[in-house]
Amino acid sequence: ELGFEVFIELKPDLSKKDFDKFLDDFIVEIEKSKLEFGGGGRKNWEGFITSAEKYKSPDEKHKEKVKQWLISLSEVENVRLGELRDAWHGWD
Repeated sequence: ELGFEVFIELKPDLSKKDFDKFLDDFIVEIEKSKLEFGGGGRKNWEGFITSAEKYKSPDEKHKEKVKQWLISLSEVENVRLGELRDAWHGWD
């Protein structure tokens, strides 16, 4: 099973209300794509995305969809996605 890291830098002046909206929208968008996210943060947000479906993996299309959605948001200042990698083994 594969997954990918995601690093999101939010606008420094983001209000709590706007952060909560971002978080709610992020969860909806990830779940809509049958993905799961583990991680968190506040202004710098990071984690790992993998498939919500057992024994399945996200692919490059999933990565691109997540990236395009994130960069379209006014709350987001910068986005970086890692390469697809084994979700369970081989971590440094």
